[in-house]
Amino acid sequence: MLRIQLYLLATLVALSSGAPSSSKSIAVVGTGYAGLAAVGRLRELGFDDITVFEGADRIGGRVYSIPFGKGRLQQGAQWINGKNNSIYRIADELGLIIGELADNEVFETAQYFDGNCGLTKELIDEYYNFTAPLPGEWEELAEDKKNYALTFDELYDEDYRKFLCRKKRSHREIALLGGLSRFYKAYFEGENGAFEDYALANLEEWDDGEGEEKSYVLNEIGYYEVTNYLKKFVPDEIVKYGHFVRNINYAGEKVSIRIEANNKHSIYPKKFDHVIVTSSLGHLKKYARSMFHPQLPHKKLEAIDTLGYGNLLKVFFVYDQPWWSYNGSAIAALRIKGCSKSPALMKYFHTFKTLEWGENVLVAFVSATGTEMIDSVPDHVLSRMVTEHLRESMQVPDAPEPKKLIREHWVSNKLFLGAYSYIASESADLSGGAYNRMAEPVGSKIFFAGEATHPTMYQTTVGAYDSGVREADRIAAL
Repeated sequence: MLRIQLYLLATLVALSSGAPSSSKSIAVVGTGYAGLAAVGRLRELGFDDITVFEGADRIGGRVYSIPFGKGRLQQGAQWINGKNNSIYRIADELGLIIGELADNEVFETAQYFDGNCGLTKELIDEYYNFTAPLPGEWEELAEDKKNYALTFDELYDEDYRKFLCRKKRSHREIALLGGLSRFYKAYFEGENGAFEDYALANLEEWDDGEGEEKSYVLNEIGYYEVTNYLKKFVPDEIVKYGHFVRNINYAGEKVSIRIEANNKHSIYPKKFDHVIVTSSLGHLKKYARSMFHPQLPHKKLEAIDTLGYGNLLKVFFVYDQPWWSYNGSAIAALRIKGCSKSPALMKYFHTFKTLEWGENVLVAFVSATGTEMIDSVPDHVLSRMVTEHLRESMQVPDAPEPKKLIREHWVSNKLFLGAYSYIASESADLSGGAYNRMAEPVGSKIFFAGEATHPTMYQTTVGAYDSGVREADRIAAL
């Protein structure tokens, strides 16, 4: 802790006195980790004419937590990928890292609950033996760039059909295997943001430098402290909260920005030499064609349009006391077609874990299409549905309803519209690489940062942070 305090003090002294000053005016759109990193690096390099536009009333972007009990509920980012990066070093110095988590732990060691539908250990083992070699086979295929556009879904579906046809099966057995299959796909969706159009290219391009599939676990305070650390380099007076950027006009000598604040639209009175845009890929997919004038180059728009953007949501169910018990890493509550009586929507609620530091909180992980399907369902209705599902699947008829449900609506929040990016089949073969296109500046005025602009660490806070530093350095090098 002492080392990080001394580093912070030295850096702030450099920012206030030792760094050469620059007269260039710079706007930064967004205060996620890319935006915070960009501002911190710009100030370190001597730029002091910086204005930051933030559409929300808080910093952090998709890193967001709320106070609860002795810690904070991490609504967005929760783990750290890789050791050799700034985010890990900051978290380590702050004493936040408490362990490691194998990426495949949930799938391989979950306890299955299917009510009275007849799932047996023999059937689970048969399915596991079928799926065990698949990731290795896909990795081998990914070594050949000709296969980059192949998707997990099409490869899995072909193998799954062959697996089902190995022997004669009853309708009930096929339904039970269907439940296991949904859980398997959901594991990948949770890890990667998607399964259906997730391209093999990701297996070769994504790299956290670890060489093994694991993440680093933070304590009950988690990313909140990392965010606070990064915020120390971003003076509050330069951040314009509640300023939603509607249009960036870079046609003239300087860049003008039209904003929406307090339900009013206006041209911000100051013009800028450079603008760093850190908006999420989901936001750009919806607004890119109206957000910039002139229109962004075709190659940039093609990357925005074709890259995948996945969804992952955590739903926290708070009880007076824990009523559940399970062995292994998680509860796999399967809804079996033709057998389970719970609402059909519950097929998306298959993975539950006890909050590591709060034994009265059950956390559901909902991915991909499921996040969109439940977004508009009122909390009290969703609580009732999930209670019915857990009562049936776990065979606990008197399981209580939660006293509170906590979730963030990422998929409908116009600043995010989802969770994180990935290489979809459509973007796998783009010349020059989709992520490289995303990172390419437009002239010397418009720059892009964010996890969806990092070629190897997309989806992560590490990629977001590094991209912000990268664009600050790019501006300084002009």
